[in-house]
Amino acid sequence: MNGVVERLRLLNINAPEKRSGAIPAECLSGEAAGVLIELAPRNTPLRVVRHGKDRYGRTLGEAWLSNGTMLGAEVVRRGLAAPLTVGGLAAYRPVIDAARDEAAAAHRGLHGTVPACTVPARVAELKPRDPAAAAVLADLESRTPSAGVAALTDAHRASLVATVMSRG
Repeated sequence: MNGVVERLRLLNINAPEKRSGAIPAECLSGEAAGVLIELAPRNTPLRVVRHGKDRYGRTLGEAWLSNGTMLGAEVVRRGLAAPLTVGGLAAYRPVIDAARDEAAAAHRGLHGTVPACTVPARVAELKPRDPAAAAVLADLESRTPSAGVAALTDAHRASLVATVMSRG
């Protein structure tokens, strides 16, 4: 960024975390990191809009490729991150939410049943032996505009993830 190396925390997305010490990597974390490397390898020119710094000293903002691709939205569109608003910074949520809906409708990444670590896969695995999981899955499948986790609010999604992961 102007010849200066900065750590950029993309706004309004929550990508799976890579392994950190004894904490294991989250589902699809390698794929999420890989898509950023694919889209914007080192020295790729980016247009960056900054929104301050986070508590770790990273620049908060969004980045666009020269072709107009918004990096955060593309990671979400591929199903490798979820929308997230922290500290009231919601500038890109409409675009991010639309990308999430697209990924969910196509059952990409975190919205699909492959790999087995995704929430839909875990719910589907529990469905035959756990009536509560079957009810959650039926509820998810009936929601609009997009079936699945994308139709939930952030709070409900977090609750569902916690519930399903604790049963796995």
